[in-house]
Amino acid sequence: MTAINGVVSTIGHMDAVATDLPGAPDRGSAAGSSAGSAAGSRAAGSSAGSAAGSPAGSRARTAPEPEPAPEPGRRERRLIETRRNIIDAARTLFESEGFTATTVEMIAERADVAPRTFFRYFPTKETLLFAEFDEVRRDMFDTLESRPRTEAPLRSLSVALCEMAAVIEARRDELVWGFRLCAAQQVEGVYERTMLKEQTNTRVAAFIADRLEVDDEVDPRPMAWAGAIMAVFAAAMKFSATDDPGVPVGRSVELLDELLEGTAAAMCAARPA
Repeated sequence: MTAINGVVSTIGHMDAVATDLPGAPDRGSAAGSSAGSAAGSRAAGSSAGSAAGSPAGSRARTAPEPEPAPEPGRRERRLIETRRNIIDAARTLFESEGFTATTVEMIAERADVAPRTFFRYFPTKETLLFAEFDEVRRDMFDTLESRPRTEAPLRSLSVALCEMAAVIEARRDELVWGFRLCAAQQVEGVYERTMLKEQTNTRVAAFIADRLEVDDEVDPRPMAWAGAIMAVFAAAMKFSATDDPGVPVGRSVELLDELLEGTAAAMCAARPA
């Protein structure tokens, strides 16, 4: 929890810094003066201001815990099971028959579903390469949406990304399977990886815009903040997964914490006098 608390306070620091940058658009201009005042209070209020003053000392402060998500119903459980069966069937066939030789019909038959059912879950067999990661990404979006609306958006994002980093650490072999198969069998999966990245950044930017109560077609902050934080997250995940024996394993959240804190400090230092 220490590292997660550190990320939360660091992001609160970055929230305050980014909002206070010279030339930053006024929230009131995009969403009305009252909404702008409320959003400004969230980003540069007492908790964020405290983090900006002494980020290390504020690490014990944590964001409010959201209500637990309800258990899925019978129909949802059946959908999840079918999706899981299709993924498992595809993985088995990709490894035994090869990705190129495996057809959608073969995957559907092994998963005991009709081909048309396959396409209700996945648009192409290529998307199955990163289906595991996509599930984790969807869980991160659910966590984002469950955070209190009164919470600063970058603080909400930090909590969601910390949870995602912990899941990736625990399920790393399972989640990087598609990337490794692409390399081993020389499968072209660039389009799917690029789409995952772009969709994630777009969704995160939309979340930030909603919580700031601004139009992301007019206000540049949602896109800029989403791109910056997701780039930090990607760097943390990449370097925590290195095979270099000199780099300790099992420290994704800690590395994310360090990079966020360093980025926040660099942003402060980069501000014009």
